[in-house]
Amino acid sequence: MNTEQEYQAFLKEVGGRIGDWLDAHYPTRKEAAIAMNTNEPTISAIVSGARPFGPKMKKNFEAIGGNVTSVLTGISIEELERRKDQAYRVKEDAAHHPSDEESPFYSEIKNIPLIGKIAASPDGKEYFEDFPEGLSIPYRKGNYFSLLIENDSLINAPDGEHSFELYPNDVCIFELFKQPSNGDIIAVHLKNNKRLVKILKHKSNVDLELISANKFRNYPSVKIKKDEIATYGILVGKQKLTKSEMRKLGINQ
Repeated sequence: MNTEQEYQAFLKEVGGRIGDWLDAHYPTRKEAAIAMNTNEPTISAIVSGARPFGPKMKKNFEAIGGNVTSVLTGISIEELERRKDQAYRVKEDAAHHPSDEESPFYSEIKNIPLIGKIAASPDGKEYFEDFPEGLSIPYRKGNYFSLLIENDSLINAPDGEHSFELYPNDVCIFELFKQPSNGDIIAVHLKNNKRLVKILKHKSNVDLELISANKFRNYPSVKIKKDEIATYGILVGKQKLTKSEMRKLGINQ
């Protein structure tokens, strides 16, 4: 298979995944097109692989609840990069330079570390299991890491800029080097090596309270001093891995 054929095969693979998601959420492609502020022929072209899924369509897709990163889970970043390079060579050989609307979107994606599995219990105990080094998931470029949540201590997390309701087996994505605000869900690594995922509540300039959110079970809060924190990250997104994807990653369920 030559580079142009590989590029077309890749577009077809991505388009097929987008099509599967739309078919699962809309009765017809026409209704999906209306929701994405486009027309049915454009959706058909993307799904068939005849047209790249560019930034504008990506934005519209995410506006209706689609998650491009989640849809692409299982496509290796190394393969994405290889095919991206081939795609540009094919375009150059054909003397065709795509507009922003047509440009492939996958150059925005990279692998981020999937560090481990974390859980809390109503009796106040916290659990953390390190995953093997090198385990990762696809996400956008930046200073991110991810954790697998294994309990229900945050299923009723309040709405906020960086707050999400978290359920068992959600893969939560955290961003480093950002200043958290009250109500943000944060992953905290304390200097005593204890690790927590909780909602942040400032009590004073030096005192913090880390709280849970489950209206059916009472999880105790954790009170700490700011100087007890070694590192932290703010929750900015989450993914749900299928059982087969977890098996591929070697994660015990």
